[in-house]
Amino acid sequence: MINVNQEVDQEVATSQHQEVNVQEVTSSQNKSNIVKFVVDINKNMESLSINSLNISSNQEAILDSKEFGIFKILFNKEENTILQAANVAPGSSSVSSSTARTTDLRSFLTVPAIEMAKNLHKLLLYFDNLPTIPPTMNPNNIDVKLYIKKLLEKLSTLTKEEFEAEIENQNNKDFLKVYYSEEEEEKVVIDFQNELNFPEIISETNLLKLDSDFDIIKENTIKTLVNHLIKVYDKILEEHIETEIRRRRKFKGYVNFLMIYQKIEVYCNLYKTRARGETIKNQTNKKIIEYSSSSKFKTQDISIFIKTGKRIEKLISLSNREWGIIDAFPNLDINFFKSTTSNAAYEVWLKLIETGLIMTKEEGQTIYNYKKIEENYLREYKLQRIYKSIQASDHDDTGSPRYYFNEDDDGDNDEMMID
Repeated sequence: MINVNQEVDQEVATSQHQEVNVQEVTSSQNKSNIVKFVVDINKNMESLSINSLNISSNQEAILDSKEFGIFKILFNKEENTILQAANVAPGSSSVSSSTARTTDLRSFLTVPAIEMAKNLHKLLLYFDNLPTIPPTMNPNNIDVKLYIKKLLEKLSTLTKEEFEAEIENQNNKDFLKVYYSEEEEEKVVIDFQNELNFPEIISETNLLKLDSDFDIIKENTIKTLVNHLIKVYDKILEEHIETEIRRRRKFKGYVNFLMIYQKIEVYCNLYKTRARGETIKNQTNKKIIEYSSSSKFKTQDISIFIKTGKRIEKLISLSNREWGIIDAFPNLDINFFKSTTSNAAYEVWLKLIETGLIMTKEEGQTIYNYKKIEENYLREYKLQRIYKSIQASDHDDTGSPRYYFNEDDDGDNDEMMID
């Protein structure tokens, strides 16, 4: 007798087994296709000199090209592609595709800025191994690009203590120890011509007139000249270190300027009887200009200092306010923070340092807007807290200053209105 149910069960089991096998084959094939896809992409990237490529399916692609810098490609529903490229003048490049069109090309991030961000990202990965006072490069031994590469290699292989010991013992001549003097050294005027006058040594002609002591005096003279040579060499290195110290202090100076400015801003907003309608920033700038010496400050100068200080603060916040992120690389220049780079692009730069990934400029603008709202809220909260802390009998919370913000065209200089 044939058991129909048993046969059906066997057929079902066989069918399910075949389906599982098909699924396994399909899954394996998909994995193989994905690997092949990635390998092919990598080969094409190498041939086209593309450093990195980030693609969000059906949304956008961002690539870093050695030849053209940063490109952003946006995919829309009509399958048209909008291209935005860095470091390429409008109209100098086109996309040869029937499904692509170009718009005006505008600066996003420069290639040096991207390279610096990538190096700072690597620095953050090994930041705990950075000496408390980071060394600087020996310009007579190494160029800045190779120095940064070697510094990052040291940080990835040595502990902080091992690296500090190596610098202290001068085991590696590429790295110079940086000394911070508590007291200002007396400025010495160097007479470079006098460095070439050596009254303590014998002249060439007098040396040749000697007979018995010729060899001894000759060697002593050479030794004396070598000592002078070493002094000049050491002075060159000292001046390089002093220049590096001034570079590091300049960054701190801008942040100190910002902190004092913000303190003045608070005092400008403490009132018994309040005037209405004047922006807080205008009050602060007017007071600074009024009480400073003639023509020391212009409003534009103050704005640049504030913008620079804020940008530096945002960078050091990535390292828990440790200044090593500024001090480590001697080619991190203050002028980058003073530049006209948009706030959105700067946020993209910071995110690249933090994550190693490049965002779109639109995402950078979103982050900037959020940070600006948060900053304004904290300023208001701080002032309200001051008023509440005094618990004065004649104080009315409802009459304390409230902030309303007017944005300039570039969104950089928000102003607080007192109402």
